[in-house]
Amino acid sequence: IGGDPEALLRRAKNLLRPDGTVVAEIGAPGVPARCELVRLRTEAGPGAWFPWASISADQVCALGSATGLSATQVWTEAGRWFAMLSCSGADGRS
Repeated sequence: IGGDPEALLRRAKNLLRPDGTVVAEIGAPGVPARCELVRLRTEAGPGAWFPWASISADQVCALGSATGLSATQVWTEAGRWFAMLSCSGADGRS
């Protein structure tokens, strides 16, 4: 999905049941959205670079609306921020 939060949520929505939800880790309020290249390091060494994007708690409602999901809950735990997004519309796919 190439570091594109909107594309990611649209794809997740297509995989959800009508009563399904998405739980996503997001940035703290006020943290600017960003897209960058990252790679994971394991015992075998570093992996390939891939695009990674993040949005903040301030942006999750608008992004949810743009993808047909509703941000139903935003919370913080252990210094990390999360959002729960649920399907909108009668059939959960609108």
